[in-house]
Amino acid sequence: MKISATGFSHIGTVRSINQDAVLIHDKLFSFGITEIEIRENTRFFVADGVGGMPSGDVASNFVLKEINQRFAPGSYPERDELMETLIAINRDLLDYSKTEQHLQGMATTLSGMFFSKSEYRIVNAGDSKVLLFRDGKVTQLTVDDVIHVNEIYKPITSYFGGIPHKMVFPFISADTQLWQDGDIFIVTTDGLAHCFSNDQLGAVLSNSKSLGENVNFILGKSLAVGAPDNISCIFIRITNQMNH
Repeated sequence: MKISATGFSHIGTVRSINQDAVLIHDKLFSFGITEIEIRENTRFFVADGVGGMPSGDVASNFVLKEINQRFAPGSYPERDELMETLIAINRDLLDYSKTEQHLQGMATTLSGMFFSKSEYRIVNAGDSKVLLFRDGKVTQLTVDDVIHVNEIYKPITSYFGGIPHKMVFPFISADTQLWQDGDIFIVTTDGLAHCFSNDQLGAVLSNSKSLGENVNFILGKSLAVGAPDNISCIFIRITNQMNH
């Protein structure tokens, strides 16, 4: 198994503070672009501070730092362990939000994946997404936890943190599937959907260019159209070493 990943985080035109955070294997960052190759079990996550609530950047970084500390870089946790740990992280985020007035109510979405030598698990809470490019087509593997899905304003129904007495407990899916040689997964905040449809992403990823070139094209086009929201994405190509 060889995994090639390219991730970027960009501050959009609406917010002056990037509320997103990105975790690639054991590297955590909130702005810029990075590339990595991995030949072991690994994980990729994005977290997006919930708009309209305070200190979203603190909440997103808190959750990803805790994931980084509680799961070893090469681990592939069982579903029960994964669920229990994420629930504990949510509880600790709520406790931390009580320590200072400006942190009360902070919340973040979370989407991500754990990879082993043959399979993957998906974690999702909120409207950050996991997409799959396979056979020339991009499909969404997660379900957005929002209401009024056809409206511009889509209140999130699941997230980490929030106001304790009104908190919506995160719905954590831990779906396990087999990956296929050549699959490209996209773990992204909802900002990417403002710039590219799934069909458009599929058209870009169908060309013969390298993953890094395609990611830079997607980033450049997002900047050119004036992305209305922060965008953080990880593009992950997974291949069978026996064939590549």
